[in-house]
Amino acid sequence: MKQKMITLFLLLSVLAPLHMAAADSSQNDIDLYALDEQLEHSLVYIGKHARRSIVELHNLLPHYHWSVALKMLCQDIQDKGTVALYKQVDQVIDECLEACDKAPQGQLLHSIQANLEDYQDILHAGQAHLSALDQTVTRGCASGCKKDCCKKSKHCCDKPKAFCKLCARCISVSGSLAVNGTLFLNGINITTLLGTPGATGATGATGPSGGPVGPTGATGVTGTTGATGTTGTTGATGATGATGAAGVAGATGATGTTGATGTTGATGATGAAGGLAAFGNFFALMPPDNAATVAVGADVQFPQDGPAAGGVVRTGPSTFQLPNIGTYEINWQVSVSEAGQLILTLNGADLLPTVVGRATGTSQIEGSTVITTSVINSILTVRNPAGNSTALTITPLAGGTRPVSATLTIKQIA
Repeated sequence: MKQKMITLFLLLSVLAPLHMAAADSSQNDIDLYALDEQLEHSLVYIGKHARRSIVELHNLLPHYHWSVALKMLCQDIQDKGTVALYKQVDQVIDECLEACDKAPQGQLLHSIQANLEDYQDILHAGQAHLSALDQTVTRGCASGCKKDCCKKSKHCCDKPKAFCKLCARCISVSGSLAVNGTLFLNGINITTLLGTPGATGATGATGPSGGPVGPTGATGVTGTTGATGTTGTTGATGATGATGAAGVAGATGATGTTGATGTTGATGATGAAGGLAAFGNFFALMPPDNAATVAVGADVQFPQDGPAAGGVVRTGPSTFQLPNIGTYEINWQVSVSEAGQLILTLNGADLLPTVVGRATGTSQIEGSTVITTSVINSILTVRNPAGNSTALTITPLAGGTRPVSATLTIKQIA
C-alpha cells in the first residue's frame, strides 16, 4: 500500500504541470517511457491516423451521444496529446466504431472506420504500448522520415510527445493522499486536483459599434437531446411487391365420405338406329340410258334410283350429294366398249387415288374406294378423265340380249 501511494504521488507530481500547460511544447520533455514503467506499462501511443480519425468522426457526427471520455480525448488530441491509458483508448475506439456502424456510410466515413480498425488491431496486439515501441527509433525520428522503420510503422514518424489529460481524470485515490496541501480521500477522483470545467458563462453584452471583434468563444457542451416530436402522418401506401414464389403443395387431405346416391335422371331421347348413317344406290340400264358416248371430261350418268337413306341423293343424272362431313365407301362398275379410264370427282376436283381403267375392250371398268368429305353436301361424280383421247361408249346388251347395268353405291361408314 505504501509503495502504491508513493507511485501515485510521483504520478501526480508529473500530471499537475502537464495539465496546466498541455499545449505548450516546452512541457513535452517528460520521460513518458519512465512514467509508463511506473504505471506498469499501461500507457499506449495513439498514432496520427487514429488521432485524426477520432477528431474527424467527432466533428462529422456532432449530434451523436458521445461519451465524456471521447470528448475529453478529442480535446487532449487537439492539445497535441498522443499518449493515454490503454483502457480509456480501447473504450473510445469501440465507441467510434459503433458510431460508424450506425451512421450513413460515405467515402470519408469508410476511410475513418478503416483507420480505426487498423489501430484497434495494433492496440489489441500490444503493439501500441509504449513498452513495445523502439524508444531509440521513436524518439529520434523526425516528420517526413524516409527510413525503413517509418515505412513499416504508422507510429514511427509521429513520436509520443505529450501525455493526455484523460489519463489523469481516470485515476482515483485508494486510501488518502495529500498533494500541495489538498487531502484526497478513498474514492475521490484526481480530477479534483485538475479542476472541473466551470459552467458556461452568460453571453456578454454587445460591444460598442466600431470596436474590434472579440475572439470566438469556446464551443459549448452539446445540449441534451430534445423531446421526440409528434408522429407524422402516415405516408402513402407503397407499390405492391412482386408475387412470392408458390409454396409447396400441401399433403392430400383424407377422402371424404361417399355422398348419397342422387335421383335417377330423365330418360334421354332415343338415339339413331344402328347401321349405316347414310347410303344410296344409283344405276343405269343400257339401253336406253347413256345412249351417247361419254366425252373426255364428261361424267357417266346413273339416272335411276335404288334404295337410299340419310340424305344421300342424286342432284342430277350424273351428280350425287353426300350430306354429312364424314367417311364414305364408294363402289362403281361400268361396261364400256373401248379401252379407257374412269375417276371419281368431289366438288369438281379429281380424286387421283380413285383412277381405274382397262387396256382392252374385253372387261368392265370397276372400282371401290373410301373417301372423306370436309364440307356438308359435297357433290360426287364418276368421270371420263380430262386429258384422255377417247370418248367412251357405254356398251348396250353387253354379253347377251338383256340391257346391261352400270351401278354406283355410296355408304357413309363414319
